[in-house]
Formats: sequence, structure tokens, C-alpha cells
Amino acid sequence: MDHRVKQFNDNGIEFFKQFLYNAKFNEDNSDFPREVLFDEKYSENLNEEYIISDIKFNIKHDAGKYFTEVLDLKNNKNAYYNQKLWTWLSAFYFDQVCPIENDGKRRVGQEARYILQNPKNYLTYYRHLLSGPARIYSELDEKGRIFLTGELSKRGDLIEQLQAYQNIALNKGIIEAADSLYWDENENKLKKGAGSKGPGTPRRFVSIIGQFEFTYDLNSMQGQNILTLFPNEFQRWIA
Repeated sequence: MDHRVKQFNDNGIEFFKQFLYNAKFNEDNSDFPREVLFDEKYSENLNEEYIISDIKFNIKHDAGKYFTEVLDLKNNKNAYYNQKLWTWLSAFYFDQVCPIENDGKRRVGQEARYILQNPKNYLTYYRHLLSGPARIYSELDEKGRIFLTGELSKRGDLIEQLQAYQNIALNKGIIEAADSLYWDENENKLKKGAGSKGPGTPRRFVSIIGQFEFTYDLNSMQGQNILTLFPNEFQRWIA
């Protein structure tokens, strides 16, 4: 079924916060009440008119691409920071961002996963489970695929390592380098072991990039040029 995209007002955000609290601390596994999404007491229309559907996202890539297209994010980048919009979308797709697991319980995570935070605090802002993939896809298209694997409700260690630093997450050259290291073109998925610890893994990648930034202008470099700077420990990842 299709629906017009709305956004929460202040009442709606407070309602959603209380809903999350009950789900997390009172073990309330109820679905989010759909009527609240369209009730004028809790929501309001956007200036633009967008239509979304009750669809299932298999992986983060699907969600990122969908919201980029539906919300016209490439031409509407101010929407990246619209807390009321992304929080409303989290409530609309709540069963996907916080599904009931096999034991019949929801595992409600940090509030920032569902309620978009202030972009000035990037460490919490980037954690939103819908706006995060959408912004990555909008900015990087398929080049951001290493961020966009796995279930929508799960962050994953590789994503936590790479996306936690804004200068990495949106630097196309750095992402190209990471993609070359950790993406298996033949299998169309992350290379085995890409989420582990040790030499040449994303944790080391982040550390090494931090060192390079003192010496090189990484913003002006392409991925393959950046790769030539890496020490031998990364050779096993280069295919």
C-alpha cells in the first residue's frame, strides 16, 4: 500500500521516544501504532509530496537506494538533517529497523538508531539506521556498497569502523581504496574476514588513514593512488 510521507511534530517525537522506552525497558513487543503516523496530533505534511510503500528491504543497499530515489535526495540534501522526517520513517518501518527476533523479543538499541541526532555530533548522527544508508547511497552510489551490506537492523563491525569517521565515510577516494581491499567482485559481497581484527583489517585501515592525513591531501587522490601508500600488511587483501 502506498502512503504519503509525513514527518513527526514535537508530540510525535515524544510519543516515539516513549514507545522505544517501553519496548526496551518494559519488554513491550507491540507494533508501532500506525494510526499515530497519520494523526495530525503527532504528524504534519512535508512541503514536498513524496510517496512510500510498505516494502521489505533485504539489505541496507535496498533501503539506501530506495530513499535516495523516493525523497530525491541528490537534489534535496537538506533532507539529510530533517530529524522529524527520519524519525517518522523509523516509526513507519519499525518492524524492519527493530524486528521481533526468533525468541519473540525486540532488541531495542541506542536511541540514535531510530531518532536522528544533531549532525554536529557525527558519532551519534551517523548511527541512524535509515538516514545513514540513504546518505551514503545518495553521495556515493554503488561506490558505497561496503557500507550497505547486511540487514537493515544490524550495524556490523566493518561499518562501525569505517563510517564512524566522517572524513572516511564521505571521502570517495578513501572509500574506493576500502572497496578495493574488502569487496569480493566475484562473489559480490564483503571478503571473508573483512570484519575481523588484525593486520590489514578495517581497524588498521582507519588507523593508517589517520596517519596519512598528516602527510597527504587524500581529498584530491583517487582510490588506487591511496592504495599505493599502504604498508605490506594490506597486500593479502589486494586482489
